[in-house]
Amino acid sequence: WAIAALGFVLLPWNPGSQSYIIYACAFFPFCMGTRASLLSIGALLAAYALAWHAAGIPMIYMISAVIAGPVVALFNIGMRQKVRSDAQLRLSHEEVRRLAALAERERIGRDLHDLLGHTLSLVALKSDLASRLIDRDPVAARKEMDDVSGVAREALAQVRRAVSGIRAAGLAAELASARLLLESDGVRFN
Repeated sequence: WAIAALGFVLLPWNPGSQSYIIYACAFFPFCMGTRASLLSIGALLAAYALAWHAAGIPMIYMISAVIAGPVVALFNIGMRQKVRSDAQLRLSHEEVRRLAALAERERIGRDLHDLLGHTLSLVALKSDLASRLIDRDPVAARKEMDDVSGVAREALAQVRRAVSGIRAAGLAAELASARLLLESDGVRFN
């Protein structure tokens, strides 16, 4: 409003003061809501047209303010709405990433539980059996301990395969996420 007031004050001495009115129209969308800014711009331009007419300056010279002011204001309203929607889009992307990470952690936990639960139960059972057999039948106890060692090695290999698969899936997910984010910002891939 102060910029618009400056335009009114300078009008009797400088018809170029209409540029202050255009600047005021440009700033309104950032100071108030869309409806309020459009109403303010309409009221400002109507008041300025009356002041211009009262100053005795030909109306033809005021047309630039009447055209440029609303055009710039509408552009800024659109820009403000785009900035808001981009911020909402970024928030939703972050939420999707967070939920995807949580789902991935839960899946990894289930996979590791399924993978190791049975194996560790088998290792515990065979170890107990070997400890009972050690005095009565050392050969059978040794066989059980060899089985425990083989089961443990196989479980370790399974965990390594699962972890390497998780890493590969994580990289693919990150690449897909980065591509989606870039495409939402207007960067296209062929």
